[in-house]
Amino acid sequence: LKRTPPRLARLLQVISAFTCFVVPCCIFAGVLTTLSLRVQRFVVVEAATLILVFFLGILAHGAWRAGRGAVWHILLFATSLIAWIAAVVLGNQSYGYLEAYYNMINMATYIEVKPFESQGGALMQDAGRVLFTPDSYVDRSKAMAFKNSDLYCAAPVVATENRSQQQEMKTYDFWAVGMNCCDGSGANFTCGEVHNKWAFAGLRVMSAAPTGFYRLAVQQAEATYGIRAEHPLFFHWMHDPWEELSSSWDQVCHQLLARIMTFATAQLFAVLLTTFAVASKAASED
Repeated sequence: LKRTPPRLARLLQVISAFTCFVVPCCIFAGVLTTLSLRVQRFVVVEAATLILVFFLGILAHGAWRAGRGAVWHILLFATSLIAWIAAVVLGNQSYGYLEAYYNMINMATYIEVKPFESQGGALMQDAGRVLFTPDSYVDRSKAMAFKNSDLYCAAPVVATENRSQQQEMKTYDFWAVGMNCCDGSGANFTCGEVHNKWAFAGLRVMSAAPTGFYRLAVQQAEATYGIRAEHPLFFHWMHDPWEELSSSWDQVCHQLLARIMTFATAQLFAVLLTTFAVASKAASED
């Protein structure tokens, strides 16, 4: 830029700095948001931004060989590539937190469910959120644990109607579960909101890994207490599963905003540092 008029040179520097700040930030924010929330056509956004980064790499290589404005081109390419990689990694990580949320909202919601109804679990395999009858509670006297490094605790959901009529349930298909919230024998079961008298709802456990261990705990309970669990379903016992789901969504959205702001701050620092270096070099050459 030696022969470029000073005013034009400053204008080009401002445009270069602005571009180097905005483009990587847009790539990071766009890819991170679409991957985290699994927006429709998120694969298209991911591929399109990668093509853009590749194109910026070609421009940077050409500028470097020509020896004109290479610093800004290289900065734009390097930070855009970093933005894309970081957004893909963090976006998939955030989606991991929301995967259960998406699975849950696509499943059925059941209200006024009676735990003692025969074949209840067989007819509710698509249940995601269940609101039991107000007299339902977790029978901690029949709790059991299965140990595999962690303790996988399970206790059946019953109703006071059974206790008042002195009748045994035909099958215990609904189970409140949790990890490391009971003793090795299942005693002192404190999973979820078992001590909340207003809690009579469940949020389905969808992860395959703990479900297998909960099933083994239920099998031990069947052998120990002489009960049957033909089609066991596992739930996190709570007062309001709807609030639990919305809080996970809010948490990821706040996390997205924080990550975008963090990247924008780092990018601004890189642009300012480069601007200072370019200005110092130009002053020394003059």
